[in-house]
Amino acid sequence: MLPRSLLALILLLASSTLASCQPAEPEKLDETLRFSGYVVDQARLLSDIEGQALTSRLGRFQRESGHQMAVVTVTSLHNEDIKAFSLTLAKRWGVGRKHFDDGILILIAPTERKARIEIGRGLERALPNDACQDVMDHAILPSLRKGAYGEGIAAGVTAIIDRLATTERKAAERKIAA
Repeated sequence: MLPRSLLALILLLASSTLASCQPAEPEKLDETLRFSGYVVDQARLLSDIEGQALTSRLGRFQRESGHQMAVVTVTSLHNEDIKAFSLTLAKRWGVGRKHFDDGILILIAPTERKARIEIGRGLERALPNDACQDVMDHAILPSLRKGAYGEGIAAGVTAIIDRLATTERKAAERKIAA
């Protein structure tokens, strides 16, 4: 039998080794950035009316589809990669249903002039990377370049909802035909 002090030392070393093997969360991810609803406008890019309209639209989308979509604007990415930042934020906030991993996060970082659509694994077949890039290129970015943030975000939300509805309708039709 090992003495208690030696056993405690072994457990301490093992736990510190395991902790160092965990993937690092972006160090400077703003701890004040909290999920407070479907729209979190930290960068204050949206008017009250635009924020309320998006919140209503995203609530209706979740009720009708079961999927959850959130929009966030940030004042800064704090020198972090936007992909890592958005993924960490989506996981921290728990966007989407846990066992379906079907969340969608639209992130706008105007200071860095970057935007990203983060999709949970449960929706990757319905919204693959090329479809998300198409939404960015044709629905979101043209308006963002003009400074029309609310218009661009709303267009992106609409494009994503429309693509999901089309994909799910086609899947249901194939199921009926089979």
